[in-house]
Amino acid sequence: MASTPRHAVHESNAAVTQHLITHRRELHASPELSFKETETAHYIAERLDALGV
Repeated sequence: MASTPRHAVHESNAAVTQHLITHRRELHASPELSFKETETAHYIAERLDALGV
């Protein structure tokens, strides 16, 4: 069966959703106090560096 644009979008959304769930679980596994989110900041900085941002 040929892939349709709708099917491609659905597959892409599923992949992005799983990616976001993984990050959410990682961040929520070690909660930090407000304005003391050093590990969270480090996690985000690493991910942005990996993306070249």
